[in-house]
Amino acid sequence: MKKIISFVLAVLLVLSIVSSKALPVSAATLEGTPSADDVEDVLDDIISISNNLKSVGFSIEDITGLLQLSEGSAGYGADAHIENIGNENTIQALYNYDGNPPSSDAEQKERIVDAFAMALSVPARNYYQGSLMTADELGNFVVYLYLSNYVDGPGRAPTMNDLPYIITTYDITAYNNFLSVSNAASLFNGLSSFASSLYSTSTFVNDAAAISDFSDDIADLAALIYAAGNGVYDAEQLHAAYDLISDKVVWYTNQNAADINDDVEVFINDTIDYVHTELAALDFYSTYSEEFTSTVTGYYASMAWMLATNTVSMLNFGIAAVPMFTYSFTGLLANATLAGLGYTFSSRFSMRLSALYGL
Repeated sequence: MKKIISFVLAVLLVLSIVSSKALPVSAATLEGTPSADDVEDVLDDIISISNNLKSVGFSIEDITGLLQLSEGSAGYGADAHIENIGNENTIQALYNYDGNPPSSDAEQKERIVDAFAMALSVPARNYYQGSLMTADELGNFVVYLYLSNYVDGPGRAPTMNDLPYIITTYDITAYNNFLSVSNAASLFNGLSSFASSLYSTSTFVNDAAAISDFSDDIADLAALIYAAGNGVYDAEQLHAAYDLISDKVVWYTNQNAADINDDVEVFINDTIDYVHTELAALDFYSTYSEEFTSTVTGYYASMAWMLATNTVSMLNFGIAAVPMFTYSFTGLLANATLAGLGYTFSSRFSMRLSALYGL
């Protein structure tokens, strides 16, 4: 058993060191703002990280918990209020509207990329009646464009006929009010924080490279987990083992978070010992070998360590903006809250027309 653990630790330590060395920021800088294509590449890597982790048993709650997501304020919650305007024919449609949630991570990625590209476009900037002087203000602008293009319709999904690229002061007030009372505000805070992290190309380039390396390492570990039991156990047995082992590793990591940065080798070794003790009490080894279990547990521990020690905030924000957003949006956004936004649509659309024609 000790020889097996020592061998596994040697492999994992190399992987862990490679991952940790990808995180520091280099001195390279570029002028301007990253392109929409660059943002799409980063989101592809973030979705890959999420999908590979979920494929071996981590839940989205496990991932966000280990990343220790921070849901700080993104500047929402204005005190101003727009008078509700509606009529009896629209009330039922407003209350039946679900907010047009993204159907998949891929769709959410495309929405974010399109909103970001629109934020960089000349027409949207010319018609925007807010400020774009800081990173936080860029994040807010992207959120407003997301709402206007994908959520804010009178009992239906928005269309281009609604002039969603025009954000007036009336829209800003309505969106701030909406986000201040919506249970989904934390998700939009994550989207805003992700968009704010795109304000500086110098930090973006380095963070994007670190996320790409992180994605590659997670993919390698997921492949090693699958290879460990391939041809030995059937698919049902493997997935049962993955779910149980990942749960034990996540619990142990959360309970020992204060000491996780001390020594990665000690952390992985202690995790293997803990999981071994827990599984032995469950008669786990009547089906699975100790060699398989120790090997796979070491890979899971390495994944957990990478997540819990991650220092690239863009990764945390991206997880919140895409997989967590897609997973939670429908359950957090109440129809009544959406109806409140819909009541003001006709008056705000009039203001968009005024802005369009310079009135």
